[in-house]
Amino acid sequence: MLFQKILEGEKYVTVSLVPYAIFQIRTELTAFIATTEANAITARQKPVDMQTQYFDNSNPPEEQQAEQEHKEDKEITGILELARKMLQDFNLRWGNGLNVWIENESRGPRQRQKGLPKSVLISAALDPRTFSLVGIPVADREHIWKAIAIKLQRVSSMSRLQATSSTFSSEPTRGTQTSLFESLYVHSDDIQPLPVEEAVDNEIATFRRESQIKVEDENGEFNNPLEWWKTREQQYPLMSKLARQYLCCPATSAPSERIFSSAGLTITAKRTRLKPQHASSLVFLHNYCKRFVSLESRYVDSASESESDDEDPQDTAIV
Repeated sequence: MLFQKILEGEKYVTVSLVPYAIFQIRTELTAFIATTEANAITARQKPVDMQTQYFDNSNPPEEQQAEQEHKEDKEITGILELARKMLQDFNLRWGNGLNVWIENESRGPRQRQKGLPKSVLISAALDPRTFSLVGIPVADREHIWKAIAIKLQRVSSMSRLQATSSTFSSEPTRGTQTSLFESLYVHSDDIQPLPVEEAVDNEIATFRRESQIKVEDENGEFNNPLEWWKTREQQYPLMSKLARQYLCCPATSAPSERIFSSAGLTITAKRTRLKPQHASSLVFLHNYCKRFVSLESRYVDSASESESDDEDPQDTAIV
């Protein structure tokens, strides 16, 4: 339930946290089953001190002990059976975690896609909080980085094509007067950029050597990977574009469902004559009013702090 609540958030990036959440849930289920089985075996092998046990005088101590052990075994067996079924159903839906990259090519119950989509795995690799890909096998990590390299090559090709087209479109037309120093800028463009594959490999290698940032800061707020990419846009011109495309996706459909719920509360049976633009504005205000108020309060607080810092102590002194 904790992971579900985290992944349903709207104010921070969530899609990159899905692979770790799946790995953690599977790990905890497996550990719980192993620990419960070990404790059951230990309890069966542990000798019982008959002198310290208090039994009912109606039955012999041996029968009461056997009845108590049977009751405990039945409870443990039920718990283990439930945990095993949960793990089995979990693996049918999300895979066993051994072949993460190709698990989504098969189908699970009700012909649903099994495992994690490749876009989710790529998002985890592009997030500076999760790019270590904890819980994903090493072989699958290499598949993920190869897929990212292919996508970055496409991004690079499109960027260079757009730069070339903009260069041709910016050429002076007939009759326009050019500057005497125009040739200086033309010669400065003779510096050839790195080949596409080399530029992509350099960005990926440099990014994988970065220090991983924490998911939450000291105040318990989620760090924003998009801000991290924005400050390093010059260093990673290709990966920053690809990261914006993948990290903007929500992990669940909960945000959109909340919008539908608020729209249902706004457009009621007694307000069927609302115009579409008015209904859209009301839903927008309902969802973002609290956020605007919080931003305004932050701005007022920061402005008051800056004004107090700018005040001269001599001006505020009591004469």
